[in-house]
Amino acid sequence: MRIGSTLALLGLVLTAAGCGGNEGGNDGAVAAGEPTARLELNGQLFGFVWPPGGVGELELAKLDPQTLAPRSQRLTLSAQGAVTELSPDANKLAIATHDPPSIAFVHLQSMRLLGDVDLGVPGYVSRLAWARSGTLFAAVGQSTIALIDPEARQVLETRQVDGSLLGDIQPIAGGALALVAPTEGIGPLKAVVFGEKGTSSQELGGIVGGSTTKQGDDEADFRATENIPALAVDPDGQRALVVPAGDEVAEIDLASMRVTFHSLSRPVSLLERLHNWLEPKAQAKLIEGPVRHAIWLRSGLVAVSGADHTISNDQREVVMDPAGLSLIDTRSWSVRAINEGIDGVRLSADYLVASEPWCAGSRQSYGLVAYGLNGNEFARICRDEGFDAQLIGKYGFLGFDDNTKFEVVELETGKTVARPRTAKTTSLITN
Repeated sequence: MRIGSTLALLGLVLTAAGCGGNEGGNDGAVAAGEPTARLELNGQLFGFVWPPGGVGELELAKLDPQTLAPRSQRLTLSAQGAVTELSPDANKLAIATHDPPSIAFVHLQSMRLLGDVDLGVPGYVSRLAWARSGTLFAAVGQSTIALIDPEARQVLETRQVDGSLLGDIQPIAGGALALVAPTEGIGPLKAVVFGEKGTSSQELGGIVGGSTTKQGDDEADFRATENIPALAVDPDGQRALVVPAGDEVAEIDLASMRVTFHSLSRPVSLLERLHNWLEPKAQAKLIEGPVRHAIWLRSGLVAVSGADHTISNDQREVVMDPAGLSLIDTRSWSVRAINEGIDGVRLSADYLVASEPWCAGSRQSYGLVAYGLNGNEFARICRDEGFDAQLIGKYGFLGFDDNTKFEVVELETGKTVARPRTAKTTSLITN
């Protein structure tokens, strides 16, 4: 199993507290449905478990793939949430905490806390990127990058960002790559490489991004506009691609930082879609604007998705249009539209797994569509209610009821192969 690099624990922030020596116990799986096949995972399954509702101890453990019950000594974590990042060799997990900002390091196989590092700067850790060379890059807020030596568990240095970090940070050879927007407002973007020996940047011409905010007397009056292009790095680490919501992309040669602009055969946002309304909860903040995400595949194709958000005329709800799923061919700069109803895509094993809101036509329905890396559809999974989709290799673990009830599906066929239930909320370290 190739475990993935980032895990968001449903809005919690973690603080490492110690190690529990419990082996299994009766607080794991409380019931399991009738599995129709044995799960085939090429390695061990790891995850976090905590009481439903988020009150009580949080634990990291090895999990039984069939039942999701803890099957190892458990590392107890006392906290409220986390950004995490897996090391390139998949042996260590970095867990970011705040109050004060720090990074805890865990050895997964032994379930052992290796130690932690106080970052020494105020703010919250918003992103982590573990470079191939071994250095861990931590974004603190939107304006600081900390370089950390995981082996020595010390901060090598901190650097101030000339602007505001935008979107994801991508690990590259010897550093990390990020998009940087103006400190305030939406304006021209820069591609910035935070290397182990210095920082370099390159302006991206007419490609813009960033955010603006409007505060009122209370939280319900908050309004924001954001523009977040996608950033993808090719699997060889030689090039990067910046994809905004339009018909021109920026290709960056990471060795020279030379930028080449390409006009696409068609915009990556599909047109003439039906509007889908999101009804914000009372006192919710309203945010509008385009957001894009991209994955660069070894075939030379780049999968792009995202969503466009607008605020309704009565200023009371958000209108969301999925950007659809498109494949950009970086050899011809042509675009193939795959599915106009998609608002996000992830890579799991040899599958592109796309999220499809309102798959059954109702606002409550939610689905996944599994594609091959060439864009050909394998399976469509649609349920009448939302779920937390956690991807492990060729399987999708669909989490319901605060992630205590799961349906495990094969991505290639859409077939349900297990229905584990757990006494505690369970969040997998996914690929």
